[in-house]
Amino acid sequence: MQFLRRPRNILFWLRSLVAVVVLPPWLVTAGIIGLSYERERATVQRDAIETARALMQAVDSDLASATSALRVLATSPYLMTDDLAAFHRQARQVLESHDGNGIVLANGLGEQVLSTLRPYGEGLPPSGVPGLVRTLFDTGRPMTSDFYIGATSRQAQVAVGVPVLRDGKVVYALTMGLLPARLAEILRKQSLPRGWITSIFDSTGTIVARTDAAEKFVGQPGAPGLLRRMAESPEGAVETETLEGIPVLAAFSRSAASGWTVAIGIPRAELTAQLRRSMLLAMAGAGGLFLLGLLLARAFSLRIARSIGTLSAPALALASGIPLEASPTEIVEVNEVETALQDAARLLAERTAAREAAERAERTMGIAKEAAERSSEAKSEFLAMMSHELRTPLHGILGFAQLIDGRHYGPLTDKQKEFIDAILFSGNHLLELINDVLELSKIESGRMTVSMERVEIVPVMKSVLATLSQAAAKAGVALRGGNFGASLPPVHADRVRLAQCLLNLGTNAIKYNRREGSVTFSYGVVEGRARISVTDTGRGIPQNRQAELFEPFNRLGAERTGVEGTGVGLTLTRRLVELMGGKIGFVSTEGQGSCFWIDFPIYVQAQDHAPADIRAPAPPWRGRGTVLYIEDNPSNLLLMRNIIATLPGVRLIEATSGAAGLAAVETQRPDIVIVDIDLPDINGFALLKQVRGLSGFAQTPILALSASALPGQIRRGLDAGFFAYLTKPIDVGAFLQILEAALTSGAAEMPAPHAE
Repeated sequence: MQFLRRPRNILFWLRSLVAVVVLPPWLVTAGIIGLSYERERATVQRDAIETARALMQAVDSDLASATSALRVLATSPYLMTDDLAAFHRQARQVLESHDGNGIVLANGLGEQVLSTLRPYGEGLPPSGVPGLVRTLFDTGRPMTSDFYIGATSRQAQVAVGVPVLRDGKVVYALTMGLLPARLAEILRKQSLPRGWITSIFDSTGTIVARTDAAEKFVGQPGAPGLLRRMAESPEGAVETETLEGIPVLAAFSRSAASGWTVAIGIPRAELTAQLRRSMLLAMAGAGGLFLLGLLLARAFSLRIARSIGTLSAPALALASGIPLEASPTEIVEVNEVETALQDAARLLAERTAAREAAERAERTMGIAKEAAERSSEAKSEFLAMMSHELRTPLHGILGFAQLIDGRHYGPLTDKQKEFIDAILFSGNHLLELINDVLELSKIESGRMTVSMERVEIVPVMKSVLATLSQAAAKAGVALRGGNFGASLPPVHADRVRLAQCLLNLGTNAIKYNRREGSVTFSYGVVEGRARISVTDTGRGIPQNRQAELFEPFNRLGAERTGVEGTGVGLTLTRRLVELMGGKIGFVSTEGQGSCFWIDFPIYVQAQDHAPADIRAPAPPWRGRGTVLYIEDNPSNLLLMRNIIATLPGVRLIEATSGAAGLAAVETQRPDIVIVDIDLPDINGFALLKQVRGLSGFAQTPILALSASALPGQIRRGLDAGFFAYLTKPIDVGAFLQILEAALTSGAAEMPAPHAE
């Protein structure tokens, strides 16, 4: 017993405990489990091979059924007389009863003579299985192909084929495509246990059908370990991993007829589950030994517990801040723990310092957050500045166009009217795009709104074509109006957003077209809805990328072609179309072109009459007085000069700076003051205060006219006391209405405090 009283490390005691309790029964249990495992595994392996053989026979039977149907079809009298049109109809009837993907007749050159996948007489690509066709002509015997992609259907499949004989010679090869889903259904009908993974491999080891994750693995080579074992023997089993990485026992059987193989993967976890019964029996037999071991282990555990219990007092002393005193025990590790507790005070001090450092880091993060918020504010200021710089030239373009369109300077010819309408349409569309930039946060959060109304499609399409004509000419693309002569009922949509969608589609059709190609706009009624189509002769969209088409910022590789774009146009178009209650879709063939279409509900109204293009006479102008316009931009001054020139009884005074404007207020005593917010020498808000401070101008209407169009800026202007806050470019009609209200009865009759 003196041997046991010597101090030893805790590992010694634990090893002794484990050896006494576990080793004897473990040896017995291990022997029983080992024997049981080998016996059960051999049984499962044998049953799995037999099941794989039966499945292979079922697959061979299905292939034989399809081959038999082709044998009968190959003797068709229509083939003997070369009545291929009638044979095409007969082949379609056979296909309907045999669940094939398509029946193809090919000649000795590998050319498809006819295919049930295409109407008779339509051009066909070369055969997708030239090797099978050559073999049929060389051997004159039915054959089964390996996995391939169909030349006409572009679908993954396999094929069975038979030769067509005439006077003992092979004149055609007749093949039927079989989809992986058909073969997978044969596997599923066998009702194998859940979790088993069954696959069919062609003669090259490529997966033809699979019961699990077929869409991911069909067409890929099988697991390397399984393929090596399949190359060694026509039947057998091997422990390997599936393509998903699942450890399995794989049993397989190969067909002598087709060279195909069926493999069944049984997860090892399921094999382990089958051994649980054996384990329970073994544990019951070892229960007595366990009991004896536990009694012996108890004696050792008490010794360990007493030694570990001595650690309680040092731990409490550490928590209370009391100096620790070592109490040696029989276990080396317990003594080491006591030493470690003595170091704990030092560690606590270090952690306190680390916590303070973390708090400092948190304060640093707060500073970084404030910097990010300032960056966001800078972004908003940049958007406001960009909007201001774009609105200033638009103010002149749209203002002068509205003056001309208003016929203040004489009647217009039809061609001039067409040009003015195109300018107004394009300018207003650009203005809407600028507004979209200012509403960026609304677009990103999906809260964009649309204004639904009755819209005639043809005028919108003509305006869009006029806008796109220059870009099409530059790209060498013919722009066609389709069937504009046909009648079409109006639709229920947002006119501006509809034009934006058509411009997006038309621009893409031009950009991704080819030289001397064409873009055609057409329309019609499909299933009770108005459909607008944009068809191009461009490069088309690859089949494997079409699912990504409407993803934002995804240009499907076009960013490497030099064609400019951001990848958001189609995403925004789809969102706008759906917001307006419409639908968008497309068809595309790589190398041939694309057709995008949008459907909208037809506008319904009890009495629906198209509005006549006749302007109602404007009411007589009632305003009288002097208007002071303070503006430093010569183009804007020229526009205002021409607008006021159309108003009887109104005199215009001009000033190009804030200082000159104040002087004009004092000397000319105007009835109305119009102020640009961003003057070179003084801010419009400061100028407002100075004018209000002059004697006799406390109630004088002062209007703000600015390219700063952010909602916050408009609210600030109205709160500051401006009579109205107008944004550039102005709507001339709305401006005149506000001006007349200010010159006559004042704010009581003002139509709106803010006009765009």
